[in-house]
Parts: sequence; structure tokens; C-alpha cells
Amino acid sequence: MKFLLPLALLSSSLAAAVRAEDAATATVQPMIDTEARKTHDGFTGAILATTDRDWAGKWNNPTGDKPDFTLATSVPPGRPVFVLVFFVNPKLDGDGNVNVRCDIRITGPDGTVTLDRKDSACFEGRYAGGANDVALAPGSINFSGEPDDPEGFWTFEVMLRDANRNTELPLKTGFTLSRPKAKPAAADKPAAAAKKKAKK
Repeated sequence: MKFLLPLALLSSSLAAAVRAEDAATATVQPMIDTEARKTHDGFTGAILATTDRDWAGKWNNPTGDKPDFTLATSVPPGRPVFVLVFFVNPKLDGDGNVNVRCDIRITGPDGTVTLDRKDSACFEGRYAGGANDVALAPGSINFSGEPDDPEGFWTFEVMLRDANRNTELPLKTGFTLSRPKAKPAAADKPAAAAKKKAKK
């Protein structure tokens, strides 16, 4: 397999992209926790696996429309998958800075851990978002299956940690790596046609 951890997940040099949400909606319709989205002590995190190469363009849509990402479900080898990390309401320290950390683990269908990175800087520094704004961590975790990688469900786990709040959220998503099924050999078609002609 090939995977790429962008500099943004290893450094604090880039700012998180923030998208404003409807505060009334966020208050009236609290989100239910799932494996991929959790809330604790006022801090919310989520991860999403998409096959959209233009995920950044969808997120930065100038119209302000909510992005519609294509979820990665069954993916052939060689097709890239981008795992995005979102967070809401990180706690500011006395200087107005946030410190969001990530532990990242990728596990293959045979149980082999192909990546286990601890305490990466998911985002730290000045944060311009409000309490109900959804922020996308800069960059993505990029994965592309090799032809000899095992088929089956690949698991991506992110322990998202708000260090200022001392709160962590275990998040999990994944997709199935599946090779396209071979089509029937073309040589079989003439034989079938000959049998049909013989019956006549």
C-alpha cells in the first residue's frame, strides 16, 4: 500500500479551514455519536473516507454550500482514498491558541498494522472559528492500495485529542479494498453461438 501523511498533520504551519454552521440547528438537533463522529465535554470530532480527488475544492466552495463528499465504500487497488479529519469547538488557551493532536493507525484486513503514528499535530495555533463552526484539519491522510495488498476491510483509526481540554475522541472509519471481478473470456462466446446454431 501507499499512504501519505501531509506536512499539515505533522506541523502547525497551516491554518485549519473553517465552515460556519447554523447555531440554532446545532443546538436543537444534537448529533448522535457513531464510530466516525463523537462528542465529549463540548469537543466534537469526525473522520470521513472519500474518493473525491477534489475534496479540498468541495470544502472551499465559494458559494458556502455544504460539501457533498463521495464516501469510500468498495475501492479497487490504485484508486486513492482520502481520510479527512474534522473538529468543532476546540478549547483556547490563555493566549487564544488551540492544540488538537492526532494518533493515527491503519490496519489491514489481516490485522496487520501498516501505520501507527502517535501525537501528531492535527492543528495548533490561532483559531478563528466559533463554537459551532466545523473545522477541517489541513491536508488529508492519503491511501492507495497496491495490487498485492490483501482484499477486505481496511480500518482507519484516529484518536483526536483536544490537549487544552484534556479530552480525546476515538474515531474509526474504513473501506473495502476489492479487485474488479474478471469478465468471461471472449473465446467462450463463439462456442456458445455455435451450439445455438447447431440446434437449429
